[in-house]
Amino acid sequence: MIKQRILVIGCSFSRQYGDIDDPYTRWSWAEIVQQKLNDRGYSAKTYNTSQYCSSIFAQWHNLKFYLEQSNKKFDLAIVQLTTPGRMTYIENEMDYNHYLSKLEPGFNGVESYLEWPHDFSVSDYNSFKFNSRGFLHLNAGTATMGKRTSELKEAYLTNNLYSLPFSTPMQNDITLLVEKEMRRLCEHHGVPLIMFRWFRYPGNDDKEFWQQTADFCVSDDIPDFYDYTVDDGHHFGMRGNKKLVKEFIFPRAINTLGEP
Repeated sequence: MIKQRILVIGCSFSRQYGDIDDPYTRWSWAEIVQQKLNDRGYSAKTYNTSQYCSSIFAQWHNLKFYLEQSNKKFDLAIVQLTTPGRMTYIENEMDYNHYLSKLEPGFNGVESYLEWPHDFSVSDYNSFKFNSRGFLHLNAGTATMGKRTSELKEAYLTNNLYSLPFSTPMQNDITLLVEKEMRRLCEHHGVPLIMFRWFRYPGNDDKEFWQQTADFCVSDDIPDFYDYTVDDGHHFGMRGNKKLVKEFIFPRAINTLGEP
């Protein structure tokens, strides 16, 4: 019988990546957490709802959905905060919410670990239209992956020039406001929260500013951070994810869940 349910919210930093010296081994930190829970004797279940290139707005929406509309009671939420300057476009909110609940066993077959199917969690960066699940995540990098365009891509580029969340000094303030709301949501629903960011963002390098919502920052708290990245997008491979779990996430999870 499942006694603890763990909800993971994140972007590609919380999905599978491999190391250069072992390209066939692909694990996410969320899978490693579940495996360590299994080894320790917990009867826990991890729902990794992370999506590639997810925006802070999508993370907020998804967290709200799982806490308020899902029929599951979560015992712990782990939110990996994504970067500002991203946007999510959704074709039909009711359909999108329906798909949010459709998780499947993960990449490595870890017991009691579920995640979004890989094919459906990736946006369509060939046509820049809605994918088969009716959404499109865009950031500065993905918007330049191809020469093709669409109304959604044009809307994103226009947003970058003129809209409040992107083109003004208020971008970081709005991001922080959404992050505070995610923390408030967890407190309101009585769900313990581990919230962390991958690195501090350009435009405001004030450590204390970003510490207002995050329990830790990976790039700040791992001194040799770049030794663990496997690409120019700052993703971690197996070694980095193991270190992240061992030193930062798992001790906090144990402290919240208690011993089995």
